[in-house]
Amino acid sequence: MNLLEHLLQIAGSGDERALKQAYAQALKQNRPDQDPMAFQQLQEAYAQALAHCRAAAAGEAAAAATSAPSQDRLHDVTPVAAPPDLQRVCAEVLDRARATDPQPFAVYVQELRSHWSLDERDALAALVLQALRDRRAAMNLSEVATLYQAFGWDEVGCGLAPRELRELAQHAWQDWLQLPAQAGALAQQMEAQGGRWTSHDDAATRLQQLREPRPHLRNLLSAVPLRVPRQAAALMDVLGCQPGHALPPGIDPGQARFWAGASSEAHGISAQLALLRALLASLVLPVVALLVLLTTRLGTDLLPALSSGQRIALVLGAAALAPLLGTLFAIGVRYLFVWQSAPESSPGPRSRVRWLALPIACLALAATGIAVYLWAPSLSLWLLPLCWLLAWTVLVAAWVRLRVRRGQPVGMSGPMSTLVLLSVLSVVPALLGALLLWSMDLFRHRQLLRGT
Repeated sequence: MNLLEHLLQIAGSGDERALKQAYAQALKQNRPDQDPMAFQQLQEAYAQALAHCRAAAAGEAAAAATSAPSQDRLHDVTPVAAPPDLQRVCAEVLDRARATDPQPFAVYVQELRSHWSLDERDALAALVLQALRDRRAAMNLSEVATLYQAFGWDEVGCGLAPRELRELAQHAWQDWLQLPAQAGALAQQMEAQGGRWTSHDDAATRLQQLREPRPHLRNLLSAVPLRVPRQAAALMDVLGCQPGHALPPGIDPGQARFWAGASSEAHGISAQLALLRALLASLVLPVVALLVLLTTRLGTDLLPALSSGQRIALVLGAAALAPLLGTLFAIGVRYLFVWQSAPESSPGPRSRVRWLALPIACLALAATGIAVYLWAPSLSLWLLPLCWLLAWTVLVAAWVRLRVRRGQPVGMSGPMSTLVLLSVLSVVPALLGALLLWSMDLFRHRQLLRGT
């Protein structure tokens, strides 16, 4: 016996209470968030069985009324109920959708549907639809699916665009995730978007940071831990805080701009964070280096020709400058990649400078290396590693430029891996490889270059 036959058998007795109990039992095994198709079939079977049950009950009542005296029937007539307060009903439906689990809410809506007339259903559907459009209806996707089915919005001829219904469901779910009781669900979604190691408290804290306007310096200090911008970016992806789209209710625009910039490597806020972290490292590393020098013989073993004061000054200076110089170099390389990978949509003087930057850099590095080797060999021990680092940077910039402007992922292919390995041994393969990649990109955009 299938589910429909089982419910119809119970409905034949006219016992609506027994039918609802059987439906609630079947609903535990056919949840909408686990098996939507089985849930849809259960809803259809329950609707048919409920109509059959009420028809059977109405038949029994009619038979009893026919056998009763006419005077008694006059006293047993039930007055027509007044139309319900649809605003109150709409508020109750939205409150239950916000706070009730999927199974009890589906039962509640199914029972509520049995008391609606067509006019009441359409009027209530208009109120719920307006609440969804105004983002005043926070609920999970299971509750959204239940309401869509109750109002017939999942049907083809409902008159609503499927794209709008999907957006309304997404907005309702995003607003539901912002509820304090859903911090656990929000943390799970953030982890799925890349915000690893996100606890309930982390999710609540990141959400509060997006909602509360804060000074720029306070935001910078709170974003110093690397996981914080990553979690903020994951939260913004979950809530749909994307450029060009309206922000969810309660999200501060200034905070959204800051955290979007903090999670973007090419943004100025990201560069400010990197410099702030480097500054903090420059304050901590000299203290650590000084403790190492005072408690071990490492400085004497590495720098035996220097006095104790000279060793301390040299190590402390290197420990203080290394984080700042390394960060400045990384920021410069990052902006070099972004600048070289820019599209040629607006050719002009800047475009021509961008075209000539790579070959000029290759020629300058080659000339510097030759000059050092011929006229100042004593400096080659210090300058040639720097030339190699710059040549490798130019090679990677040419590769990133070629791949990004072709719309391809930036990954190490076979030829590029070979060039990188050869550039480790000598500067010449790196410069030649950079010129080769630059010429390939030049040939691809030759028509646009002629137009400039």
